[in-house]
Formats: sequence, structure tokens, C-alpha cells
Amino acid sequence: MFSCKLVASALLTFEFLLYAVQNDTIGLWDSLTPSFFTVIDLVMAIVLGVRCEVFIREVKETKRLVINVMSMHYDGRLRDKSKRMLKLIEETPPHFSVYDMWQLDANILLQMFMLVTGLIVTQMQFAFL
Repeated sequence: MFSCKLVASALLTFEFLLYAVQNDTIGLWDSLTPSFFTVIDLVMAIVLGVRCEVFIREVKETKRLVINVMSMHYDGRLRDKSKRMLKLIEETPPHFSVYDMWQLDANILLQMFMLVTGLIVTQMQFAFL
């Protein structure tokens, strides 16, 4: 839902600003207000994607460290705990999904930006050609 809101608000803000510039109907402050809310949504999406990506990288680092501990200790409680942790990471890898439709990571943000950029270029073509 948040990604749909971000894409829709970015496109509507761009369309609103394009209309305002073409017709010179509203002032600077009125045209910047929708942009401000879009920037807030964009910053929230970036923070969310970065936090998910940092978490996934930390899990990969933990997996690497567990394998290193298991390679140094061939028996004992530390190896047993490392083995359980590795089994947990491999059997149920952590991922953030949105209603099991797609996984949330930094790649989804790039795809949203590509979508918005393509649609903005299309809007500009319709407006100026």
C-alpha cells in the first residue's frame, strides 16, 4: 500500500507542478506543498529499504561468523549452538514480505524509482509534444 501511495503521490505531484508551470496559476508556496509530502514519503521509503538491507546483510555476516566458529571448534557447546544457529538461518531465512506478494529490500525501491521515472517521462512527452 505504501509503495502504491508513493508512486501515486509522486506522479500526481509532478502532474500538478507541470500544470502549474504551464498555466502559471498558483504561487511558489502552493506548488511546493505537495512536493514536500512526496519528499517525506520518499525519505520514509529510503529509510525502510536501507534498514531492511542492513538487517539482511547482518544475517549474512552472522552466517559467515557461525561457519567460522564451526570450522574452529569441532566439538562442545559452542559448536552445538553454532550448528543450531546455522540451521535456523538456513531453514527459515529472514525476509520481509508485503502480504507475501513481494519481498521488501533495496531492489524494490529501485524498481519503484524506475517506474516513476518512466511515467514522468511519459507525462512530459504528452505535455510538451
